[in-house]
Amino acid sequence: MISPSRLRQSVTSRSILVVATLLLAGLGADAQTIEWPGLDSLDREFALLDSLSEHYHNVLVTDSSDIEAWEGLCALAKRRGLFEIELTLAQRSVELLPSESRALTLLGDAYLDNGYLPEAIEALHSALHLDPGGVRILTMLAESYDLVDLTDSVLFYIDSALVLNPRNVQAHFQRADHLYRSGRRLEAIESFESWALLQPFKPEPWIRLGGAQVTVGLYDRALETLSYAIELAPDSPDAHFDRAVALKRTGRDEEARDAFISFLFTFPRDERAFEAEEMARSLGWAPGGR
Repeated sequence: MISPSRLRQSVTSRSILVVATLLLAGLGADAQTIEWPGLDSLDREFALLDSLSEHYHNVLVTDSSDIEAWEGLCALAKRRGLFEIELTLAQRSVELLPSESRALTLLGDAYLDNGYLPEAIEALHSALHLDPGGVRILTMLAESYDLVDLTDSVLFYIDSALVLNPRNVQAHFQRADHLYRSGRRLEAIESFESWALLQPFKPEPWIRLGGAQVTVGLYDRALETLSYAIELAPDSPDAHFDRAVALKRTGRDEEARDAFISFLFTFPRDERAFEAEEMARSLGWAPGGR
């Protein structure tokens, strides 16, 4: 099973096209002249990935100890969802580079993607032994322990990562998400705030922060947070629904009714559409005079 934090690290097709094109340009191609005639965006993505894969293979033929090439191949396999191949590549990198923390980190990452949690934890501890200051290793260990429900270990490794890098976005996200799911909502709000301040123009931390504020009754703060989140992401159903709830809880019934009606018609297939309709009716909405 892939954890929520693992899913949130995925890259959009648009992003991978940009990154791959820039990488190819760095290998001597002209980023402005790379063309893929007759291909749609997905086909272009795979063409770029194939070019990168060929490059990394060629590098390793010349120098099998090039860890960046192993990292590149593993990243490409992950991108395509070829997790067994990712694991095979990571295992081979460790065979060739047994004292390289980055190879062991690749192995831990691949074990996580394949659902082998004990093996992932063992590989990541080996990587941490070689690189005690590895923030990414610490966040991955926290993720691993989260998947086996060991809260104390999760927070130990996340907090260790934050001591080394207080501005690490991944660590703040993982801490907030874990605390929220553990029912420690007030503590989670502090971490959501830290995450949001580090990414002031990203909607997700503000949406999550506003939702958490609603759950603990901080409705006025939630309204401010969610209004800003909606500016960043006007099509977010979570932000709109939680804002409507906060309006109702603060006694702003007319605004709440209109917000629930808007939610119902804007997101009719959302699982909360029926609840939005019921809330709107309870606030005086009578469609068709019924």
